[in-house]
Amino acid sequence: MYPYYRDESQQSIVRAVRIAAAAAAMLAAHSSHGQASASVSLTSEYSARGQSLSDGRASPQLSLSWDGVQGWYAGAFAAPRLTLARRTGVAKMVAFGGYAHRLRSGLSWEAGASSTVFSDLRGYNYNETWLGLASDRLSARLYYAPAYYGYFGRVAYAELNGFHPIGERINLIAHVGVLHGLRGLTAAMRDRIDVRLAVGVDAGPCNVQLAWLGTTTFGSGRAANGFRTPRALAVTATYSF
Repeated sequence: MYPYYRDESQQSIVRAVRIAAAAAAMLAAHSSHGQASASVSLTSEYSARGQSLSDGRASPQLSLSWDGVQGWYAGAFAAPRLTLARRTGVAKMVAFGGYAHRLRSGLSWEAGASSTVFSDLRGYNYNETWLGLASDRLSARLYYAPAYYGYFGRVAYAELNGFHPIGERINLIAHVGVLHGLRGLTAAMRDRIDVRLAVGVDAGPCNVQLAWLGTTTFGSGRAANGFRTPRALAVTATYSF
């Protein structure tokens, strides 16, 4: 485990809070034309697409979102105290926006884009676009990133998400994703599959999930440098308001 520098972590938290506050003000200014919401979370293991970003430490997170009446949506996400490229105290911040439209069949399609930045690691910043299709309980997205962090090339990521209620407040939740390099160094790397199976319990504005996380790679290529698999079990508590 890498050494933890308190000063660097505090600076990362301040940056994340400032960006989140600016996004909150933007969403509040437009709340009369849509619905704004926010949530705070604490997870015992924060992973993204099968890669651990918290190195087994608890990770606080803040999410903000705005849904417009015409199908437009936007939001922001901040997670401080992460570990990336042998650095601790890194903050991850994401801004996103898109458009969703419901079809007569009951299905919905969407298109959007996001920008992800890391404090003190500008070389790992990346942008993405996506297309998605969703029903009441299932959703699928296909992402494209021209310069995905840690892969140094074009990457596509496909994911399938779903849930099944087994009670009034209990849901079974599933996620599977595949990360595939398209061009350059990324094309020589193995594809990565990540799986998340969880049980979620709702209690008013609070939600608690116990999840099993699995990651594997396949193909004849080489593994990505600095890749850390997440712990097998993770507990996440979220308060929405």
